[in-house]
Amino acid sequence: MVRARRLVVLFAALHATTYRNHSTALDPPSCTPGSARGLSSLRYRPRSALDLDFLARTKRSTVGALVGPLRGTLVLGSMTAAGQAGACGITVPLACAGTGATLRCR
Repeated sequence: MVRARRLVVLFAALHATTYRNHSTALDPPSCTPGSARGLSSLRYRPRSALDLDFLARTKRSTVGALVGPLRGTLVLGSMTAAGQAGACGITVPLACAGTGATLRCR
């Protein structure tokens, strides 16, 4: 379980949910320092029953060169088994463009 002092969940307007990671740990229950690999926040906002906007931000992280379109997978559960059972959403191919220290995929 993630320690409460390291986790802030905010419910914003339009039913958006934001998770902010103020530590460098993410792998419950051990919360190993550095396990978040730069992940600083996740935000999602449902658009319909089958569609949502999703934003992931990292700080001080490295992303290797991307070849071709990127696809994202969002597992809808807290355990690896949820993804293996198919409880996930997969994006359409996303085109990515980088400028400076920013990589945007839409």
